[in-house]
Amino acid sequence: TKLPRLHGASHWSGCDVHGALRAMRRHGIAHQPCVHQTCRMCHDMCAPFPPPRPPQSPDHKKEEYRRYLERSGVIDALTKVLVHLYEEPEKPSNALDFLKMTLGAPTGVDVEALKAENDQLREKNDQLTQRIMELTKKIESLTGAPAAAE
Repeated sequence: TKLPRLHGASHWSGCDVHGALRAMRRHGIAHQPCVHQTCRMCHDMCAPFPPPRPPQSPDHKKEEYRRYLERSGVIDALTKVLVHLYEEPEKPSNALDFLKMTLGAPTGVDVEALKAENDQLREKNDQLTQRIMELTKKIESLTGAPAAAE
C-alpha cells in the first residue's frame, strides 16, 4: 500500500515514505530509524537521528555521579576534612562550621548585610550612570559636537 503524499514530500523519490523522511529532515523533525533496513536512502535519511538511549538504572546514575565526584576531587577533599575532624583532640561544638572553615568557606558572614550593601551600591551606580549621561548631554549642548562615550 502506498502512503498518502505528505506536504513537502520529494517528487523525485517516487516513494512517499522517502519523501516524508526528506521533509522531516528538512524541517528538523527527529524520527525513529526506518524499518526499510535494506534501503540505502532510508539509512542515509535516518543516520543523522541517533536512536534514543535506553533509560539508565538508578544504580548506574549513582555510579556515574560517584565517578564524577571522584574525578573532580570532591571525595578526596571531604575525606581529608572528615579525617581532620576525627583526629581533632577537642571536638568543635559546631562540626558544620568546622567543616566550612577547613574547606575554606567564610563563616560568620551576615548575608542580609551583604545584600543590603549590594542594593545600596547598585542604587549608587544607577545614580552615577544617570549623572554621567546628564553631563555628557550638557557637554554636547555646549560644544555642539557629540562627546566621546567611555
